[in-house]
Amino acid sequence: MSTKEIKKVMHELKLRLLTVKSVEDLSPHMRRITLTGPELEGFVTMSPEDHVKVFFPKTNDELPVLPTMTDKGPVFTDDVTMRDYTPRFNNGDKELVLDFALHKKGPASLWASRAQTGNTLGIGGPRASTIYPEFKNYILIGDDTAIPSIGRRLSELPKNGRAIAILEVDDESAELVFETEADVEVLWLYRDGEKAGDSKLFAKQIKALNLPTEDVLTIISGEISVVKELKRVFIEDYHFDETWIKATGYWRA
Repeated sequence: MSTKEIKKVMHELKLRLLTVKSVEDLSPHMRRITLTGPELEGFVTMSPEDHVKVFFPKTNDELPVLPTMTDKGPVFTDDVTMRDYTPRFNNGDKELVLDFALHKKGPASLWASRAQTGNTLGIGGPRASTIYPEFKNYILIGDDTAIPSIGRRLSELPKNGRAIAILEVDDESAELVFETEADVEVLWLYRDGEKAGDSKLFAKQIKALNLPTEDVLTIISGEISVVKELKRVFIEDYHFDETWIKATGYWRA
């Protein structure tokens, strides 16, 4: 019987206005935005599963509209535009890093595609950190939207950790090189013009692999129906322990 435990740590909810320090294209499909500002004092992120609420302005030259903080929590208006993103935080340099998948539509992608030094974003949270125990093996599965979270997890794995990352993207131009000290195998699946949100590529690749079954944490992220189906496959077909499968739907096709 496993003695591993999942811990949840709550953080003070705070809204911050931060300034774009730099913009870097990791690929034609992914842009890294580094934010800074004195309001980062006290910022805490303890897990690759953390997310922050990012608040966007109507145009890049404006300030974002933030919710109003009250004793009962934040109050949102129709003017508030927000999305969830995985944060990376350099406490020494007081820099918050966000990776944006660049699509042809959506307020977040449009803002990121036009981002310049000096622009302002609003950040809320993280409200909590869900901290998983250490495992010998990791199976990480996701589409473009999961790459920032998977990239952070790979960067934080210990040297003795082993991971298989299966990532679905449009084509080979979306591939990234991940910084990690662990023993990691990254498998890129190309849609090659097919519409995102189809589980066939993942299911075919998983079936072809000799996956680890002992002491393994499986994390599946991406399109909601795909994530749900893959979780079912791991539980019913491969008899993985559901406790150690984290399945998160980021978007719906």
